[in-house]
Amino acid sequence: MLSILRHYKYQYALKCAPLALTHGAILAAEAKIAITRFQNFSELPNKVPILKALDEALLDLSHSWKIAGDARCNLQKIVNGQETSTPTPPGAFGQEIG
Repeated sequence: MLSILRHYKYQYALKCAPLALTHGAILAAEAKIAITRFQNFSELPNKVPILKALDEALLDLSHSWKIAGDARCNLQKIVNGQETSTPTPPGAFGQEIG
């Protein structure tokens, strides 16, 4: 995903990126967090290069998409240890909504 983001940024600029690219960046950050936690790290290290690069990409993407800014804010909370788990959205994993 980082390769795609870098290529797009070089050719066009992330400030005008499509929503699908934003979604991919968010999913890549979630996947890296999950993998890091699965590897029995008690907390995320502050200097995971992939998360830092995704944070920078989400900053650029946030100019066009509010969801990128929200995701970046949550990513920073998780990396800084202010949030230990990601809340499950309503309807996910068979939960009833309402």
